[in-house]
Amino acid sequence: IRFFVTWNSGNNTTANICIVNQNTIPAGNDFGLDDITFIEICDIKAIASSVLPICNGSTAQLSASGGDEYIWSPAIGLSDPNIANPIASPTVTTQYKVIARKGNCIDSSFVNITVNPLPTANAGNDTSTCLYTPALIGAPPQAGMTYSWTPSTGLSNANISQTIANTNTTTTYILQVTDLNGCSDYDTVVVTVFPLPIADAGKDKIKCPGESTVIGTSSEAGILYSWTPTQGLSNPYGSLTSANPDITTSYILRATNLNGCENADTVVVTVDSLPAAKAGTDTAICKGDVIQLGILPKNGNTYSWKPTTGLDNPTKSNPLASPIQTTMYILTVANANGCIGIDSVLVSIRNITAKVSRDTAVCLGSSVQLSASGGDKYLWSPSAGLNNPAIANPICTPDSVTLYKVIVTQGNCLDSAFVTVGIAPDPIADAGKDTIICIGGNALIGVPPIVGSRYTWKPATELSNPNESQTLARPTVTSSYVLRVVNETQCVKEDTVLVEVYPIVEAPFTLSPSAISMLPGQTFKVSFLVVEFDSILEISKGITASVVKESKTLSLQGKGENGDILLRFNSFLPQSTDTAFSMNLTVDSATTQPCIKIIIKGSTLALGEFCGKGIRMVQSTGKSYYLKSKENGVNFGVGLSGKVRLELYDYMGALKEVLADASMEAGEYSIDFNLPIGVYFCRISSGMYDEVRKVMVLPR
Repeated sequence: IRFFVTWNSGNNTTANICIVNQNTIPAGNDFGLDDITFIEICDIKAIASSVLPICNGSTAQLSASGGDEYIWSPAIGLSDPNIANPIASPTVTTQYKVIARKGNCIDSSFVNITVNPLPTANAGNDTSTCLYTPALIGAPPQAGMTYSWTPSTGLSNANISQTIANTNTTTTYILQVTDLNGCSDYDTVVVTVFPLPIADAGKDKIKCPGESTVIGTSSEAGILYSWTPTQGLSNPYGSLTSANPDITTSYILRATNLNGCENADTVVVTVDSLPAAKAGTDTAICKGDVIQLGILPKNGNTYSWKPTTGLDNPTKSNPLASPIQTTMYILTVANANGCIGIDSVLVSIRNITAKVSRDTAVCLGSSVQLSASGGDKYLWSPSAGLNNPAIANPICTPDSVTLYKVIVTQGNCLDSAFVTVGIAPDPIADAGKDTIICIGGNALIGVPPIVGSRYTWKPATELSNPNESQTLARPTVTSSYVLRVVNETQCVKEDTVLVEVYPIVEAPFTLSPSAISMLPGQTFKVSFLVVEFDSILEISKGITASVVKESKTLSLQGKGENGDILLRFNSFLPQSTDTAFSMNLTVDSATTQPCIKIIIKGSTLALGEFCGKGIRMVQSTGKSYYLKSKENGVNFGVGLSGKVRLELYDYMGALKEVLADASMEAGEYSIDFNLPIGVYFCRISSGMYDEVRKVMVLPR
């Protein structure tokens, strides 16, 4: 047991030390004088500084203090075990002891050096590849490791364990692997790059259809060749081959060397189209005529015609030909690439024969199309009745039997022919006279039939027989009926009859006076009307008024001046079985109907009980409604100002045109037509007025 006591001896150089055994237990080993050693108390403290962990194969510097001399152990791996700061190179984790001495005093201390193992770097096996072909180097990654490749040239990623090398030259790559302790390992891989063989498919070629061309270049020893596609090639495995594709084709030549490296090249073989050789359509001309062959030239093409006889220039694309006998001309066309097209045309020498349609007959006013053939130009005479005498098929509208001559020409060839166009007799179409019926009545329209004619009425509704020349019409409203007659020569004629239907309606007239005046201070009376006051409609500002009714007397009371008072009255005609009133009567001539009887005695109008209930106001203009046909037009009158509609129908009853549909002032009007020759029907309607008239459009 070591213990010590420190005290201050002052100037004394000696001291008495008394050791007292204070053990109270009898048994035990008492301190013996031979067991007590007195030593010198030294002031020394050995200190060994701590050292960070190192990687296997690395060194660390030890450091001790507190003494004058030092001894380190174990000494293996130390640069000098007898100095304060030796260099340690342990291969495993090691605890080092250092003894420090100062005079006779010594002390010791310990320090541990942790040696971390190195990671394993695997750059992979040396490899070889072809130029421009990438190679995979390295190995799968390990957890907790970082990676770095040098050089980084040609690498897809220089910081991963496995990367793709795509270098143009043989390269040595070094892989550094570092673990979490910062320890690193290195490995090397060599990527050998083989050169590519030369693949030369040659220059692009242009060929004509059906011809061959050589593609590729001379071969090299040790190189294998193949072409794709193989269609049209004489040898798809030679460096040189003949190509004869049907269409423009891109051929790929692949060359492979002994290292398995492959290179490719492409050549385009363009199949040029044959130039357009168009000598023209086979034709026939008259002797002495000149005809142009071929078509317009195309830049870059050359032209050659054979035989040259009768041609103005056999090297033109479109020469003028005037052979004296039937000749087959052959055209040869060559383009800039030497491709050749051939065509031919037969030019025959002949005379022409004029042909014309058969003699015929048409209905008066109708048309027929004539027809001629045999040439390319035509001239008809006389020209009267023809829409165009200078074409092969003019429209003929004769007004009498006519013999037409047509002159047919083609170049210098000429011939003529004749055709007679007669006039077929027209049927007789008589729809009868316009008539008027009362509602519910009927009218016999038309006339007795003519043998051989067919009859049709339109519209067919409300007719007893629409296919007879005479029929009973029972319209409920005013109607126009068109009679169509077709005779044995198929000529057509039409006529129209108007059946007006008058309903039993009110008779318009005007009451006079039309206004009733009331004067201040005077009693308002009326004797010929039943008048009942209704209300005050309007009073001017500053006027006050009230109305007092007493029997037949109406009183207006109030005050103010320079104003107006508007009163509303309801007036009635007294009703009895025989009521007569004194009044002024104006009858509208457009609405006077035969179904209503009006009796006028002076200024007295006598109306029946029923008609007296339907009185309405009208006005008189002194004008009247009418519709009259004239040559190529109509004249019409408007009795009262108002809306007027004028319609034009063809002979079949179909609406052709609305001539007018607007408000017109009372008066007289006229309209001229610009229409094809024929029969038309014009209808005017305005208020209760409705009229239809037939109109003939004749040649001007």
